[in-house]
Amino acid sequence: MKQDGKLGFKSYLDVFSDKDFLWNADSNDAHLYGNEDALRAARNVGPEALGHALESATTGRPYDSDDMGDAVRHTPERAGLVHDIVDKFGSDPELLKHNGDSGESGPLYAMKDSLGDITSEYMGDFQQAMYEENAGSDMFPTFGSAAGLDPGHTQKFLSEVGQDPHAYAAITAAQQAYTADVVNGVVNDPTTSTTSMGGRVRDAVAPGAAIAGIMSDSRADAIYQYHAASDADFNEAAADKAK
Repeated sequence: MKQDGKLGFKSYLDVFSDKDFLWNADSNDAHLYGNEDALRAARNVGPEALGHALESATTGRPYDSDDMGDAVRHTPERAGLVHDIVDKFGSDPELLKHNGDSGESGPLYAMKDSLGDITSEYMGDFQQAMYEENAGSDMFPTFGSAAGLDPGHTQKFLSEVGQDPHAYAAITAAQQAYTADVVNGVVNDPTTSTTSMGGRVRDAVAPGAAIAGIMSDSRADAIYQYHAASDADFNEAAADKAK
């Protein structure tokens, strides 16, 4: 708090995502500081909990709830939080960087799995942003209030988050399902458009294809550039998501 009695931040997201915020090691292990792997895992407990809290706040459901449960329509507050999350990490993706070789990683990389789940929940908003459609788009509808994502921040956010195997699997599955639904609407719903069917289908798949391309690049970066995960990790995450 500042001397004038006012908070020195606009939201707790700003506080916990500050690169200088100190995450304490959450463990009772007496030998923790002699074990670098255990210390790293203990310091990831806080960021993981933050990710879970953001996931619950943006979806309206417990972070570990059944994926097959009913979705909760997005309120202006939930969608606004997603907007802030994407702006925060899209403008500073280094916060989420995970470098498996040098260990020089961002402080919040452990929450990328939750950010992937949030992305999958708001796939309509992400496709709108990738196609630079307005928030009221008929072709790429949102599930309730629109998040109004910035296209540039969205691309950088997806590129970084997609380097996590769980996030990659969640985003890829949601992208495929959402794109298939959009194409089904183009093919089967009545329309007054004078654009050819082929042209409308190309428009319908364009943002999903762009997201798929980003996911492919992110997977390759994680495996070959940063060595943060293996090909087997991504395959296993995709298989688990398909169950």
